[in-house]
Amino acid sequence: MRQIQYCIQFFQNHRKVFYILLIVLFLLRFSYLNYINWHSGTLASGHGGIQYGADSPRYIHGAERIFTSYPLGSDQARYFGYIVFLAITLKLQVGFVFAVILQVFFALLASIAIYDLGRSITGSKTAGILASGLFLVNPFVVNWHLYIHSDSLYFSFLIFSVWSIFKAIGKQKLKFYFLSVAIVLITATIRPNGWVLLPIMLCFYLLIRNLKVPVKVLIVFSVFALFFLGARCFKVSEEANSDIEFVKLLQTGVIVWGHNDLRLNMPETYTLEGKHWSQSFTYIIKHPIAVMHLAISRLSAEYLQMYRPWTSLKFKIRFLLWMIPGYLFAFLGIYFLRNKFEIKLISIILLSQMLIISATCSEHEFRYMLSTVSLIYLLAVCGLFAIVQKFSIKFEK
Repeated sequence: MRQIQYCIQFFQNHRKVFYILLIVLFLLRFSYLNYINWHSGTLASGHGGIQYGADSPRYIHGAERIFTSYPLGSDQARYFGYIVFLAITLKLQVGFVFAVILQVFFALLASIAIYDLGRSITGSKTAGILASGLFLVNPFVVNWHLYIHSDSLYFSFLIFSVWSIFKAIGKQKLKFYFLSVAIVLITATIRPNGWVLLPIMLCFYLLIRNLKVPVKVLIVFSVFALFFLGARCFKVSEEANSDIEFVKLLQTGVIVWGHNDLRLNMPETYTLEGKHWSQSFTYIIKHPIAVMHLAISRLSAEYLQMYRPWTSLKFKIRFLLWMIPGYLFAFLGIYFLRNKFEIKLISIILLSQMLIISATCSEHEFRYMLSTVSLIYLLAVCGLFAIVQKFSIKFEK
């Protein structure tokens, strides 16, 4: 016991030194991972330099025509924000090298936002540093910073969105509300997963007032009903998603996108042939058990590396060693700090991204899951510190 108390006292006496060392170590590790990826593509393709994936031509082609009179295709319109981001680099004639440099820079800014969230929730700078550091040094996340893909930028702006909503609610000032709306809108244009942040943001802005439970339920229902109705009638939304057969995604039972061999046998409903996402609600109501099974399978494939015969056992173990402790402590963080509105906000946004995966599909390189890693780690660090605080109180007694 004396040794533990001595260590705690030593840390408190030299806290600033430990903070600096911890930050330097995280930044060095982050720099090293990006360096080896740039030098030899160690985390990615095995080739150095800028990384290109299957979706890269879509973004590059869109960026080349964004300043012309040619319209974007529906598969490009869904990523309008990222295509504009690339188009600006082309317009400035700085090339895609500058684009990946900016992606790395935004990741660093996102780590500062995570730090601020962690510190605010727990009251501990150590928690903020750990949460931001875990995001920076995760090799699965770092891999995407050098890709001409929308993922890295979406990872960062999802964090900015959480931070800006948190600040707007905390400060209660008009400029912070405007800032959060702007950031959430940008996030929504980078990837379509971000659109769900709009009704979530509005609900939190309306629910911070002291209202009765039935009124709060009515507000949430009304906001999401109006959001879905608007998306159903909004022409841009219709055009952007015109090539996606939403009902087919459910009826085919595909678990991982592009792997038709990994599928569940789902009931067919031939009367539902529309492509719009609203048609999928009818299918879900008709076949709730089958849809639930499919949703769990997709989430298992994304978050637990199941249904992935192309990945090695070594890779799966490495992945799970990174994530299982995070899942466990994140659950504890939600449980112990469930009354904090910041935890509610993070949990609901995390759940919304998981629901999108369950409703559409898992992804070959689990990129959809990686967008939520920062939120999982943030909740995990909060859970760890909640446990430490409870242990400390009992120890003092």
